[in-house]
Amino acid sequence: MRVAVITASDTRTVENDESGRVLREGLTAAGHEVVSYAVVRDEPDEVRSEVRRLLESGIARVVITTGGTGITARDSTYEALDGLLEKRLDGFGELFRALSYEQIGAAAMMSRAVAGTYRGGLIVALPGSADAVRLALQKILVPELAHLAKLASRGADAPGSVRPVPDRARLSRRTEALASDVGLVAKSAPELIADDGVLRLYEALRAEVAHLAGDGAVAQVPSTDTASRVRYAELAVYAGQLAAVMEPD
Repeated sequence: MRVAVITASDTRTVENDESGRVLREGLTAAGHEVVSYAVVRDEPDEVRSEVRRLLESGIARVVITTGGTGITARDSTYEALDGLLEKRLDGFGELFRALSYEQIGAAAMMSRAVAGTYRGGLIVALPGSADAVRLALQKILVPELAHLAKLASRGADAPGSVRPVPDRARLSRRTEALASDVGLVAKSAPELIADDGVLRLYEALRAEVAHLAGDGAVAQVPSTDTASRVRYAELAVYAGQLAAVMEPD
């Protein structure tokens, strides 16, 4: 099985990425071929772009990410990938958190590990902890990865097959929540607008709207960088684009 590994982190490198090493070694030992490995900044656009490239090009049949599934301001792998999933495998996250509970107790609730299908391939997002990666490998991925990937690809390219689309209602609710978070800060504590955490929310919002709007509308979405200040007026532009995308045919 051709598998790609992505570590989403602002601080790790290829040299000190223990979780990525554990994941690659575990997959190889189980007989899978690790065809790509990269450490990517924990930025929604970058993580989403790399996952799409690997699966849409056929380089990998499975992409497994590690890192960015927690609840801090910089954790955004979940936001980057959840909206990309065509069929979400809810049982994966449920099972992983149940297994984690046996090891770390109630703190397991803070993991937003998720899995699902995309373009006939499989996406799995794991926490950044090396222990969490070992747990997922031993209890879920090694026993079931080949089976999951086979089911995900079955009929994906068959004539007349219909590719599922993301749940736009769910995406809309999440995007609305992100806009609300940034908007509240903009109104109540403008001195925090340039804070890294707020910029992070802004970029997650931008990624969601760009994904919903499609490639043709991405260029119309205003962008920002870490030196920019988030402007509430820009959020209004996003809201308008989102409303246009969500408008029923």
